Amino acid sequence: MKSPSGRPVFRIRMQNRFGVVTLFFAIQLLFTVPRTAPAIDQGGFETGVIYDTIRYRTSGEEFSLYDLVGYADFHQNITNYGVLEGRVAWSDSEQSDGTVSKNEQTYERLTFKDYHWGTSVLQASAGDQSFQLSNLPVRFSNTFYPTFYFRGLSLGVTNPYLQMEVLGGGMTISKGVLGETFQETGEDVYGVAARTQPWQRLTLEGDFFHTENEKDYTGKLLTRSNDVYRVAGELQTWSKLYTLGEFMQSFSEDPDRKNEDDIAYRAGAIWRGDRLHLEGNYYYEGPDFHLLSPIYQAEQNVKGFFGAGDYNPWPFLGVSGSFNSAQNNLVVDPTKSINESETRSFGLRFYRPPWPTFYWRYYSGDVATRGDFPVAVHGQSQGHFAELSKPFGFLEAYMRYEYFQYDDQVKTGDSYTKNSPLAGIRATHKNITVYGEAEYDSFSPATQGQGSDGLFLKSGGSYAVSKNMFVYGEVNYRPNGEQYGGQVGIDWKLPQGFSLRAFGQGQTGKPGVGDFINDYASNQISIRLTKTFSWGDKTAPAGMRSGEEWMGTGSIEGWVFDDKNLNGALDRDEKGVEGVKIKLEDGSTVLTDKDGHYSFPSVGAGRHVVILDATRIPAAYTFVGAETATVEVKHRGSARVDFPFVLGAGIRGRVLAAPKDGEKADAATGVPDVLVVLKPGDLNTYTDSKGNFSFDGIIPKQYELSLAPETLPERAEVLAPQTLTVKPAPGDKTEGLQFIIHIKERHVIFEGT
Repeated sequence: MKSPSGRPVFRIRMQNRFGVVTLFFAIQLLFTVPRTAPAIDQGGFETGVIYDTIRYRTSGEEFSLYDLVGYADFHQNITNYGVLEGRVAWSDSEQSDGTVSKNEQTYERLTFKDYHWGTSVLQASAGDQSFQLSNLPVRFSNTFYPTFYFRGLSLGVTNPYLQMEVLGGGMTISKGVLGETFQETGEDVYGVAARTQPWQRLTLEGDFFHTENEKDYTGKLLTRSNDVYRVAGELQTWSKLYTLGEFMQSFSEDPDRKNEDDIAYRAGAIWRGDRLHLEGNYYYEGPDFHLLSPIYQAEQNVKGFFGAGDYNPWPFLGVSGSFNSAQNNLVVDPTKSINESETRSFGLRFYRPPWPTFYWRYYSGDVATRGDFPVAVHGQSQGHFAELSKPFGFLEAYMRYEYFQYDDQVKTGDSYTKNSPLAGIRATHKNITVYGEAEYDSFSPATQGQGSDGLFLKSGGSYAVSKNMFVYGEVNYRPNGEQYGGQVGIDWKLPQGFSLRAFGQGQTGKPGVGDFINDYASNQISIRLTKTFSWGDKTAPAGMRSGEEWMGTGSIEGWVFDDKNLNGALDRDEKGVEGVKIKLEDGSTVLTDKDGHYSFPSVGAGRHVVILDATRIPAAYTFVGAETATVEVKHRGSARVDFPFVLGAGIRGRVLAAPKDGEKADAATGVPDVLVVLKPGDLNTYTDSKGNFSFDGIIPKQYELSLAPETLPERAEVLAPQTLTVKPAPGDKTEGLQFIIHIKERHVIFEGT
């Protein structure tokens, strides 16, 4: 497709949404080709319906608006890979103000995030989404960066050195009451936004965006194409002082194909001390500067200066103030007001129990048209707001007073003053809170406050019925104009994962003769019913040591099983052992399941020690290998450690001394304290007092037994065979083995004289 300017446009329309999802998953496959199947852990799903309606009537005219929204949200943690989440919503809205207009809108989004790739974290999203121009950690309090909404694709990467996002799609706007769904405006946008911190004290941002067919709220075409360049930075000059700057320039083509360019910038400094906070900045946005969309552009065609401060000389006392001077309509446009305005404020707060809490603020402003505007406007306003409160046990009494004065120096009849004293009391006891207020509004002249003056009474409260139910409500009444109304609401967590949130309010006034202000009635009803599903348990990375560099995660798994054929592998006819505890060096533990399988689904990449707790293994069994193993876990890889065991074998025998000459054959006696050597291995044992020896719980395999010569009695020799070879089967006891030794007699020689 091409735009009216003839340039190609990247556009994702509703009928192509499934192609978008397919493309999204294709992109994901480039990043997430697993070597092993990823483990799936904690996830959830929420679906619900929302109904909201507003009706308003005044002076015989009626206005109504309703929204009906159905939605479904889901999220799924994919162990070692990231989080997959999405949302689908549909809305039907109707607006009636003499004519009826209907809107059907949708919301569709699929996001894969928290994918670790080395030191970077990747994110990809398709469908309805939003972005903000600036993510600087420190901002001016008078700076508002709007959120832009679009339907398309975005890819993002974050690492210690760079944050970058690439996006493209169609700008969207929500025309319902709830703002849950969107529709495209016909404007296309794509661009790239980057942020880097080359130095700990310095943060830089750079953006480029291109738009096609920029339109306002009414659908009027403002630009055929627009390119926006932006650079911004924040420098921590000293420990408490920050200097900030931002510069933007747009190059656009208007509907008449005329090229325009203009700039916008802001610069200033912020002092962020422990007790003192100061800031000041100068801002300018040219009349021909176009950002991305006037629907979301907070300021345009304006310049001015802003300053603010806050000082806390003591913990219980604070003072604050601000000043703002601005001019708009910098190039004369007879259809727009040309204003010069100034606003000022000063405040004081005191909080030191048990003394009463006090707050006071003074504000003033001037607004006037410049001399080159044909309709003169010149007005001044000022006011005071004060509040005093003091708790008395479960009661809190408070008083407020507001004074406002407006002086119109052109139309003096529009000047007025307003005084509004208020007294109230609030009581809180356990789960119940109730309050009551009485306010009296007086205007001078009285005609300026018609229908909004006199006594105004209000009372309400809230009650936590249980941990799952909370109700609240309020009623109000103004005798002058017979205005009355109220509101009521409930938050209720129902069984089976359901929840209900309902709210209703109404207000009405009884008109007098010729009283158009009080001739009104309004009501609103809002109902939200949701159902939540959840599954799995959140998998926290195991094997992580404090201060260790994050290198991603992998997994460790294996089996504890009876290795009947001693081949070290789990065969089909071999059974596992359930309930055996396996732990890592950091103390993380899991138990084997009914098949003898265990798994640490998320383990920090690196070297780990896997340890088997042998207390659940029956004493008759023995391990084929070691009870501990060291493994290397790769990022997103899976390491396997098995613990095979087998029913132990036994060998028993006796070391006998051959009978002496002339003795019977059964006169052989056992020889104690002879060391019997079992090879392979280091399982050696000594004979007991009767010459018996035994080896129990040994791995069933071929062994060679022999006697240690140095432990034989003096003048003893082993008769053949000097070694015995045995090969016990699992669970077998090889018994009756004998070593026969011959002890030579000592010859005594007598010498005669």
